[in-house]
Amino acid sequence: MLSIVNNNSPQNMINSLCSGKGKCGKCRIRILGYSILNDCNSLEIDQAKKNNTYLSNIKLACQIIPSTDLTISIIDFSVHQDNIFKIRDTYLNFVLKYPYSVVNKKGIHNPLGIVVDIGTTSIVVTVIDLTTGILLGADSSINPQISIGRDIVTRLTYALNSEKNREELQIKILKGIKELIIKILNMLNRPFSEILEIVVIGNTVMHHLFCFAPIEKLSRAPYTPDFTELRSFPAKKFKNHKILGLPTDTIITIPPLIGGFIGSDAVVDILYTEINKSSKTSLLIDFGTNSEIILIHENEIYAASVAAGGAFEGQHIECGMRGISGAIEEFRIVNNNIEYVVISAGLPKGICGSGIIDILSELWKHKQLDYRGRLFTKDGNLTNKLILVPHNQTANNNEIFLTRRDVEAIQKAKAATMGAIRSLTYSLNIKIEEIDMVIIAGVFGSKLNIQNAKIIGLLPNLPNSKYQIQGNTAEKGGRTILLSQESRRIAIEISKLAIRKELNEIQKFQSFFTEELFFPKSPEVNKNH
Repeated sequence: MLSIVNNNSPQNMINSLCSGKGKCGKCRIRILGYSILNDCNSLEIDQAKKNNTYLSNIKLACQIIPSTDLTISIIDFSVHQDNIFKIRDTYLNFVLKYPYSVVNKKGIHNPLGIVVDIGTTSIVVTVIDLTTGILLGADSSINPQISIGRDIVTRLTYALNSEKNREELQIKILKGIKELIIKILNMLNRPFSEILEIVVIGNTVMHHLFCFAPIEKLSRAPYTPDFTELRSFPAKKFKNHKILGLPTDTIITIPPLIGGFIGSDAVVDILYTEINKSSKTSLLIDFGTNSEIILIHENEIYAASVAAGGAFEGQHIECGMRGISGAIEEFRIVNNNIEYVVISAGLPKGICGSGIIDILSELWKHKQLDYRGRLFTKDGNLTNKLILVPHNQTANNNEIFLTRRDVEAIQKAKAATMGAIRSLTYSLNIKIEEIDMVIIAGVFGSKLNIQNAKIIGLLPNLPNSKYQIQGNTAEKGGRTILLSQESRRIAIEISKLAIRKELNEIQKFQSFFTEELFFPKSPEVNKNH
């Protein structure tokens, strides 16, 4: 008999996207009670044995054949973005070089490491077993600083008004991080005392607000950070460290920054993707509220940062939401009928970033969206609102729709992104067509339909074969920093070699931005070849 308790998965269903092959990691369950388990059929137990260690009681349902009655709890990992529980991605053997002398000195038998990716809109926390390099769990939430302001400039202005305000912003982020750590450790049944090190990545402003570092020079040109070097220090030397709840000797590590608003997230993007090792002209786009654009040309690293706004993460969109359970992540119009894919299946609650791009592309193809961003009904009548899903077909009985203002938010976001790309190539006197490879990074980018993004002008009109989607490379790069001393050395080297490009100093940026506000008029879009 199978008993399910404390279930938080829709309709008591165990999700699986790989047909029981043990690859997608979506069917994880927590075993609450059993007597004998046929662990020969458990992929995770087998892997753990090879490393002479055992994980928790969280297993892949598709890889376990019970020989007795089981009591389980289904874990809804759909709320976690970027498939960060994917089993095959939990081993980073090429970087597993954590200094075991430190581990032994601390006397912790099962030391844990934590990676915190502080985005302007979202926070992602990942917990790693430092002995094996295995990813044990992760969770994400809205950055609580968003209550002060949705963009980094607003938060900088608020923080500059008084030291009390700056401390308020720091405390907000510390509390947000602690809540996520508690959730994950409770799920794993692990104590805070086992946390050996925490690596914090993010853009420059997020770093400085987290560290309570001076921000005066960041508020005006040339936007100079208080520090750019890698920093590691015990938690007890960190202001308001008690809020995090970490042991006082836990090491907090801040990877190096590039400069301006280009933080360690850009550095670890480069580190993880190894785009800097390419001899080709290569482009990396890390989509976010504050997007990073990296261009490799003639073995030089050029980096820029652009305020794209929160539209890619569902902000500024009437029915927008993050890429969590209930969000429409894919959308198409087939024979005048609307079809869509909802994260975790079930009825939709709203639209996440990738879904919004699909919607605009489909409307453009069906002449319900023009190059200026105006919306039209199926009959060709101008409208400011299109109902996509009626209220009786949604999870919350609220209709899901798109407005003219939603379209404007995406127009501004795409104009900022493409304006930055065109400005970088212009400043180096190269053409877009000369780019040999494009890496798409970021949580939003992990589900992005490349063809649809090109149709609306969000991405350069290059063949699909030149594109690679690599997901949340900032978080993954943070893991390499956590597990490898050599990676830290390389990160320092990258931060020193990268050439920072300030977009407001590139003469054509504003004109490029204005041009990119419009959607493409031409239906000719490169396909894969």
